[in-house]
Amino acid sequence: MHEFAELGVAAHWSYKEGGKHDAATEKSINSLRKLLEHKDDDETLAESFRSELFHDRVYILTPKGQLIDLVKNSTPLDFAYAIHTEIGHRCRGAKVNGRIVPLTYTLKSGEQVEILTTKEGGPNRNWLDVNLGYLKSPTAISKVRSWFRNQEHSRNIATGKAILDKESRRLGVKTPDLVELAKHFKQKNEEQLLEAIGRSDINTQQLTAFFKIPEFETTQAKLQHASGPKSIISVAGIDNVLTNFAHCCTPVSGDEIIGYISLKKGITVHRKDCSNITRLNPEKQLRLVNVAWSQDKKARYLVPITIQAFSMQNVLSDVSHALAQARIYIAHATMSTHPDFTTELNLTIQIENTDQLSQILHKISCLPNVIDAKRKT
Repeated sequence: MHEFAELGVAAHWSYKEGGKHDAATEKSINSLRKLLEHKDDDETLAESFRSELFHDRVYILTPKGQLIDLVKNSTPLDFAYAIHTEIGHRCRGAKVNGRIVPLTYTLKSGEQVEILTTKEGGPNRNWLDVNLGYLKSPTAISKVRSWFRNQEHSRNIATGKAILDKESRRLGVKTPDLVELAKHFKQKNEEQLLEAIGRSDINTQQLTAFFKIPEFETTQAKLQHASGPKSIISVAGIDNVLTNFAHCCTPVSGDEIIGYISLKKGITVHRKDCSNITRLNPEKQLRLVNVAWSQDKKARYLVPITIQAFSMQNVLSDVSHALAQARIYIAHATMSTHPDFTTELNLTIQIENTDQLSQILHKISCLPNVIDAKRKT
C-alpha cells in the first residue's frame, strides 16, 4: 500500500501481481514516474511510455494531472464515465491534448483529456451500439444501460398514473386505493402496479372492471314466479328502473301489464285489467306508464354522460351514430351552448357494464369536434 501511495497505479498493479515483474515492467513503471514528474511536454518520453506500458490498458491524464486507468481502445466517453457517472451521462464532447476530438476517438496512454458537458440531459442510445464504437468499457456500458432502465421504469410509472387518472375521470369515479388495486392485480406494491399499467400489462379493460360505478350497483327489478323463470321489467323501453309488483292483481309473465308511478315505491306493476287501475280518476291516470316483460338476459343500466364539443355542428348526429353502431340506446338527451360557443351534450344511455361504458366514451372522445366525454356525476 505504501508503494501505491508513492508510485500510484503502476506500482499497485505490481503489488496485486505478487511483486513479480520483469525488466520490461520495471522500465514501464520508471517511464510512468518520469512522465508524471515532468510538467513540460516531453514527446520522446511520452512515446516511450505509450509503447512500453501494459498492452491491455491505457492510462489517461485529467486536466489536473490525475491518472485514469482504462481498458485498451477506450474512448473519451469511457474516460468521462470513469471520472464520474453523471459526467458520463452529460458528456457532449471532449478535448484531447487541447484539441476537439469525436467521442469515438481511441485514446492513447499519456494523453490528457478534458470532457465537455451539458448542464442537463442523459446518454444517447447510440452509445450502446457496438458498431458505432462510442464505448469499450463494460462498466461504462453498464452505467448507460442502467440509466435507460431507470428512465423506462420512471416513464412507465408516470404513464401508468396518467392512464389510471384519465380512466377514473372518464368514468366519473374516484381514483381507487392503489394498495387495494395492487393486491387485486397481484402486484407487490403501488410502484409495480403503475409500471404494469404503463407497460400495458394491465389494460384499461381490466381496470374498468375493477371500478365501482353507482349506477351499476342498483338492484335489478325481477319477478320470480313459483313455476316460471325470472323476468326483467322494461319501463317505456328502458331496463333496470326501480319497480315492484302489485299484490292486488299479482301479475305474472305473459300478462298484459301497466305501470303506476307511486311517490315512495317507484313504479308499481299491475295487470291492465286490475280494478285498481281501471278505477283510477283522470288525475291519477296521468301517472300511468307503459311497461313490458323483457326476456333479454343482459341487464342494462341507465348512465348519464356529458360531452363537451367545440361547436354544436354535427355533434348530436355524430354521437348518435356512434351510439347506434355500438347498439347503445339513448333514453334522454339535452344540449346547450355556452357563451364561448362551445356545446355541452348531456345524454342518458343504456349500458351493460363498465367496459362498454369506457369503450363508448373513448369512441365519442375521438370524434371530430368533441373535446371530452365522461360519465356525469
